[in-house]
Amino acid sequence: MTTTTDTLNTTRPPAEPGGHKTTKPSWPEAVANHRRLEERNTVQRRFGFHAEASVRFVLERALPLRGRVLDIGTGKGRFVVPLARYVAKVTTVDVSAEEQHAARLEAEYSGVAKRIEFVLADARSLPWRAGSFDAVTSWNVFHHLDDPERVLGEMLRVLKPGGKLVLADFSPSGFCLMDEIHAAEGRRHPHPPNRFARWRARLRNRGFQVGRFADHHEEVLVALRRTNGPSIRGAHPSHRRSVWSCIQIIACALSASRWRPSAALFEILPTKCCR
Repeated sequence: MTTTTDTLNTTRPPAEPGGHKTTKPSWPEAVANHRRLEERNTVQRRFGFHAEASVRFVLERALPLRGRVLDIGTGKGRFVVPLARYVAKVTTVDVSAEEQHAARLEAEYSGVAKRIEFVLADARSLPWRAGSFDAVTSWNVFHHLDDPERVLGEMLRVLKPGGKLVLADFSPSGFCLMDEIHAAEGRRHPHPPNRFARWRARLRNRGFQVGRFADHHEEVLVALRRTNGPSIRGAHPSHRRSVWSCIQIIACALSASRWRPSAALFEILPTKCCR
């Protein structure tokens, strides 16, 4: 159920176990910040956009997220705070200290502050080595970026083999709603062309298994990076011949013994093999 400004929780929630020690924001400041977020949510709901439903939809498609998780674009914490309820620890980056301060307040209000590590950094040049994270997420951020392709490249760089990428942004209907909301306020909202088809193709070309979903005025790509395990097909021809030779020798030895291997073993052998 959506919380309204008339029913704000003014009781401090219990502290979450673990996490880094940081200076806690004051509780009255956290409550006031949450009230501002709810007021903004109320405005968006009048136009038909429900931020909470959007986040739930993305999380339903993204979860489970295991291991070390990185979130790109903290903002005011609308996504990373709910995400923190489902993971042991999440690191989130943003270039705006002001936005991250608001997110810290919301994390404190929601009782998950100790599960979130806030890092002030430019996503075009992430300060981690390649393959540092088991999952990398981003929610409604890419339409704000000047160089989204470079940021996507950085997300892929820090993602481990076997890791999961979750990329969500407004659908065409979502952008139309944002246009209406901002126009009513005398402002303009970024409205870039839809890039999801291109991103899905790019991820598939790089060996990802990609699912594309749309609902609640959101589009989501959930991509699993295949592991870089050994592959006969991808090996040099001379190496493949050596592998097949070894398999043939083993198969012939087994055939001469009393123990008979299963038919499945012979199915993978080349035609010219002693059987």
